[in-house]
Parts: sequence; structure tokens; C-alpha cells
Amino acid sequence: MSPDRQRQLLYGLLAVLAAIGGWQYLAPAPAAVPAATAARRDAPAAMPAPPGDVTLDALGQARRGPDDGGRNPFAFGARIIPASDSRPVRREPTLAPGLPPIVPTGPPPLPPIPLKFIGLVEGGATRKIAVLSDSKGLVVHGTEGAIIDGRYRILAIGTESIDIAYADGRGRQTLRLSGQ
Repeated sequence: MSPDRQRQLLYGLLAVLAAIGGWQYLAPAPAAVPAATAARRDAPAAMPAPPGDVTLDALGQARRGPDDGGRNPFAFGARIIPASDSRPVRREPTLAPGLPPIVPTGPPPLPPIPLKFIGLVEGGATRKIAVLSDSKGLVVHGTEGAIIDGRYRILAIGTESIDIAYADGRGRQTLRLSGQ
């Protein structure tokens, strides 16, 4: 761009800025403040009512701490309600009439076995070998009754699925042939 063209653009920009500044300066003032607002602004602040009887002797006495009512927002469980002899009593939660009581279900279930049944090798008339893969890509194989990866036992091998459980016999699962 030529220097003359740059100078023309600069003068044009300055003219636009001057016009905006003049409009802001010469613009009419905002509408007058309503009379109610002006009266509130000019009125003196209301004084608060004086306190009731002040007993200076009571100020020197020991004060009681705040009463929390036995509530602890950081603890889970039933609320402790103080009895008349001021010993805490634990109140058990109650259910609506007609509902059965809540019974613990026992230990949590075992996690699923993370193996995939990816193939079957038949090595004779009765011998079947299952080919398994874990999530990391490790391929292992075994026959019925074999312990896989030191943790799992193959219980039965079928044509499209196998039955497998943890080595101690818990957590029996059926794995279908996935072909991957």
C-alpha cells in the first residue's frame, strides 16, 4: 500500500473517532431521576430501634455454647437424640408399615472373568483344547480341568462355549465363542 493511501486511511479513522467522541460528549443527559428515588436519597437514614432492657450484670456471667442437638453433618447413620437423663440414645431408622425389613445380602459378587473364548482345537477323538485371550492380548490355552493363568479353571468345553470359574470353584461363568 502506498504512503498516500495509508495517510488517507489514518485521517479517515481519526475523523470517525472524533465523531464518536463528540457524540458521546454532546449526547443529551439521561432522563431525570424519579421523584420517589430522589426523596429516598435525600431523606436521613432511619435509626434502628433501641434494644430492650440491658442488664450489665448479665454480660459478666458465663455463656452457654451453641446447642447442636446431637447432629453431625459429617457422620452417616441414625441421628442421636438425647433422652431425658441427658444420655445419648441411638434411634434406629424405621420403615413404613407393610415393607419388609432391610436384610444384608452378603458379600459382593466376584468380578467377571476377563477372558475371551477365541477358538477351539480338537486334537483327537475326545481331546478338546480351548484357546483364550485376555484384555492385554495374551493368548492362553487349556483342556478341561486345567488351571489358566494361575487363577481360573476350565470346567467344561463345548463346541460354541466353555464353562470357567475361579480356581477355588467360585464365580462360574459361561464364555461364548467370540472368534476374535
